Amino acid sequence: MSEIILAIDAMGGDYGPRNIVPAIKRALSVYGDLRFLVFGQENMVLPYLRASLLAADSRVVFKHRPNVVTNNLTPLEALRLRDSSSLYGAVSAVGGREASGVVSAGSTGALVTISDYVLGRIPGISRSALGKIIPSFDRSCPGTVFLDLGASLTQNREMILQNAVIGSIVARCFLNAPRPVLGILNVGSEGSKGPRYLQEAAACLRDADFCSFRGFAEGCDIFSGRFQVIVTDGFSGNIALKTAEGLYRGLVGKTGNRRNNLLLVPILHFFKRKIGIMQPDKYNGSTLLGLNGIVVKSHGSASQMAFMNAIIQARLQCVNRLPELIASQLTSM
Repeated sequence: MSEIILAIDAMGGDYGPRNIVPAIKRALSVYGDLRFLVFGQENMVLPYLRASLLAADSRVVFKHRPNVVTNNLTPLEALRLRDSSSLYGAVSAVGGREASGVVSAGSTGALVTISDYVLGRIPGISRSALGKIIPSFDRSCPGTVFLDLGASLTQNREMILQNAVIGSIVARCFLNAPRPVLGILNVGSEGSKGPRYLQEAAACLRDADFCSFRGFAEGCDIFSGRFQVIVTDGFSGNIALKTAEGLYRGLVGKTGNRRNNLLLVPILHFFKRKIGIMQPDKYNGSTLLGLNGIVVKSHGSASQMAFMNAIIQARLQCVNRLPELIASQLTSM
């Protein structure tokens, strides 16, 4: 069994090593091929490694880094910390081929900037994009590739077209869709709707041979299964994704006093059964696509189970050699 080594930024997110280290332990108990390089502050991470009985585990190697990339740092300030930060150290492990992939719950902007700088982009890719396979309410549909989810806020025709190409490659490789049905997220399905750059992108995609362009998709289509790829800019994509996550948490979260909880049990059971596919923890982890390396961004407020699911995403992409797949598909398109 060949080993898969993942680099982990243990300081990222709202909970840092408190949730990340137990997630590593869970992942090790399930996948015998996993090994970890864990980057973080010694005084913060080692107590959790010891408590989880991982400090002396040969499958886990700890790498001390004195600095943390906090959310109040700009991406450029985070880049200037270089290898002294846990985030930069973890990404550099992939760049130096010590690890096959990296997982972080840290700042999205910093992760994108550092990953672009350290790993570089696949030839033909002008800017990386965050994407993930969104589950569908239609049980017969394996999911929809949705991107960009926040890597770039640039809004122009070229970015939409590039995301269409990347998304189609991911759908081809992971959804078994040789010519995926693709739509552009817009404020309406009518051909006349939306800003000029979306209109221009749609005109370019009508005759594309790498996808079956179905026109504009609306927000209600994201979970419908009607499209195998939905593309948008990072600004709109991030808002759409977080709206769905907020809706789920609002419907199935804590509902006040005990009496109210008892009255709402049948309703909550119905909602959980119907919208369980939207559960953020179960599908945690977006991939920074278009780079010469595997980078998975976990939600900042990820629970232990959610961070483990981000690790599982990274492992699956390592097994399937995702960057090489994208590069080879690009050359044949």
